[in-house]
Amino acid sequence: MHKKAKYLSVNRITQKTPYGGGGQPLNWLSVHQKFYSKTRTKVSSFQSTTIKRNILQEGQDLFKKNKKSIALLVTLMFVLSMILPMGAFASTFSVPQVGVAAPGGTFDSRVIVEVPEFAAADGDHAFILRLPNNSTVAEVAYNVTGSFKNAAVTQNSDTEYRFVVSLESENAKGRLVIDLDEVTVPSGLTGDFKINFEAPANSIFKNASVTIATVGAGTVTATIDDVNNFGSSGTVIEPIRIKEDRPGAFKSGNDSIKLKLPQGFTWVAPAENTVIAPEWGNVEAYYGRVSDAGRTLEVKVAERTGAGTEADPYVYSTGNNRGQSTQASYIVLSNLEVEVDESLAKKGDVAVTLSGKSSVTPSSLVVGFYGDYGVNVDSFGEVPTLTAGRSGEEIGKIVIEETLAGSMPRGRTITLTLPENTKWAHNRAEGANNALTQAPVIDSSESNNTDGLFVTPSFGDGIWAPVDTERRTIRATINTPSEDAAKVVFEKGEILIAPNFRGDLIVEVAGTAGVSGKLLLGKVAAPITAEVANVNEVKIGLANQPASDIVITESAQESIMSRAGHNQIAIELPLGVDFTSTPKFEVVEGDLVLEPGSATTTTINNRRVAIVNTRATSTVPSTIKVSGINLTVDRTVPEGNVEVSIRGNALTEIPAGVFTSSTAARAVIAKVSTPAPGDVKRTASFTVNDTTYYVNGVAKTMDAAPYIKNDRTYMPVRYVADALGIAESNIIWDGANQTATLIQGSTVVQVTVGSNVLTVNGATITMDVAPEIAEPGRVMLPLRHIAERFGAVATWDAATQTANLN
Repeated sequence: MHKKAKYLSVNRITQKTPYGGGGQPLNWLSVHQKFYSKTRTKVSSFQSTTIKRNILQEGQDLFKKNKKSIALLVTLMFVLSMILPMGAFASTFSVPQVGVAAPGGTFDSRVIVEVPEFAAADGDHAFILRLPNNSTVAEVAYNVTGSFKNAAVTQNSDTEYRFVVSLESENAKGRLVIDLDEVTVPSGLTGDFKINFEAPANSIFKNASVTIATVGAGTVTATIDDVNNFGSSGTVIEPIRIKEDRPGAFKSGNDSIKLKLPQGFTWVAPAENTVIAPEWGNVEAYYGRVSDAGRTLEVKVAERTGAGTEADPYVYSTGNNRGQSTQASYIVLSNLEVEVDESLAKKGDVAVTLSGKSSVTPSSLVVGFYGDYGVNVDSFGEVPTLTAGRSGEEIGKIVIEETLAGSMPRGRTITLTLPENTKWAHNRAEGANNALTQAPVIDSSESNNTDGLFVTPSFGDGIWAPVDTERRTIRATINTPSEDAAKVVFEKGEILIAPNFRGDLIVEVAGTAGVSGKLLLGKVAAPITAEVANVNEVKIGLANQPASDIVITESAQESIMSRAGHNQIAIELPLGVDFTSTPKFEVVEGDLVLEPGSATTTTINNRRVAIVNTRATSTVPSTIKVSGINLTVDRTVPEGNVEVSIRGNALTEIPAGVFTSSTAARAVIAKVSTPAPGDVKRTASFTVNDTTYYVNGVAKTMDAAPYIKNDRTYMPVRYVADALGIAESNIIWDGANQTATLIQGSTVVQVTVGSNVLTVNGATITMDVAPEIAEPGRVMLPLRHIAERFGAVATWDAATQTANLN
């Protein structure tokens, strides 16, 4: 390398370089510009390829003159190959906000002119700004920053301005901010308002056409905050907000904007000429007259001064003699009141028609909803699937909506009633008074206007209080009527479901608040199902007779529980049937675990029961097979199906006594094919004052004869039971309590001397007469009361004074 080349550096060239000169450091842009000045007549643009070609030519000449300069030229070629083309340094023009104006109107604008760093050398640079013909500018202001040192402006004409900008530093971005104040638009111009920039060739400024405003008549946009529901008493509507998109869009006149209500609705007229102060802008707007029988309200914008005339009584003076805005304005029409004529008004949306000299959008605006006071109720969201036998099942949501504010007056009530075999969740602990534990609560995310709506009772749960001791009905009471139509969504209500409940959970909504309906709030599934493949026949009076296997299947995982106090499955036989041996319980599908060796049989409430314990719950629905069921059937069992009840605390969380049934499933495992003695078809007859009676034609003798008393025929109960086929061992007399009990199959009938109450399987029936005792100590009662309880039909033959039994 030549020794003079060692003085080159990345950022500057010293005086020892062939082209440094003057002993002052030059940055690469300066060097670039010096080479460009030698070739300007040969280029039409600042293109690097041309520059490199010229540099190479000069390099060859230099080589001839001084071979020692080669190193410098190579270095310069490497650096200059990276310098951007001249077009990359072009200026940019931006408008922060495009103005809006009407023809003949005015607007303000700002244009920002920017030149990138390294765009030009020091010195002055000029361009011309030209506006459309017949437009004017009240004032042109400017400011320079960055590499621009200062600027000067010369007005060539009403529409042309010449700018000269001095560049202070070539390595910083230059910015010129031009403010055009009160630009007046020619009256015939519409569309884009453009200004043109012109500059000499190869200037740092480029030629450009820039849109600084759009020109048109302008539009006015109307909106409303909300839509009120109201009834025949009328309403104050929400504020109507009206904005113009450019100065002057509010047209001058007494009917700048007209708001017309539909038939049956009228405005309560605001005081005429009341100023409507703009939220911003400077429009002079006032409330005008109400016309069209009160249906049309006018908003006027000032247009001239002077007193009103008979022909035009609504002319008024203004402060600026113009009225229309010079700044885009925004007004709010507040506290507008609407009255209702019920004979004309139609139910539904109340839409105001918007018109007038101003161009208003939309042409129709819904400002309210007119209707009757009322309340609607429905289910809300998805209907959940619930499991029978559970104590905390969450029902579906309920939505109650008022059609108008105040539809539910103070003191009115809403009740929710569950179907039979279900109850609202309550605390059954001693001393808890069965208090509700999880009544429905308000879903605040889906509800509105509910603050203070309901009373909070001291003896309930939240806003709900129990109405009945069964805890099937709860009640809420309205406290403060709503000011806006209320929407109330209730959720998370928990209930108890009896093990034998199946199907749709229908909740009845009622009360005095005008709410009524029946809602589907759940689909209740049994925790298990029970099936048998074939039904075996069995006979009375025999032991060790095989019955069908039972297949018990969970409806879902963990339907069969396994925890302390909830871990037993029981299979209960009907009266008169017993297990000859303990059945076998086994899990044949799934992962439910039974306690090994826990299967046993026992007696509960006079019925034989087979029990097995669970050890662990399932993760998938599981199946239990119960096999080896052998039965002993006594002679009292009636002809027909032998149906077992499947129950146990592993299938229900509900304590005994809460519901009348604790059965989760039933299955027929055998069929009695021969009738028990009491099921043989029988006929009998009893004659008044005759101690002989007949059963299937066979004469029998009583020790007490029937008699008539108060037009009723009294029979000895002991012999009526015999005629019905009731075994003597099942005719039981309790002398201490004066009670006779008759048992046949699953039917137990009991009467008490002197009482007109008869019980059948624990249920009470009121008779028209009471049993009495006749000599020699027989309990006497009209035949029909006993016969019908055991499925027999009693008839009376008045001619022969005979009562017949079939």
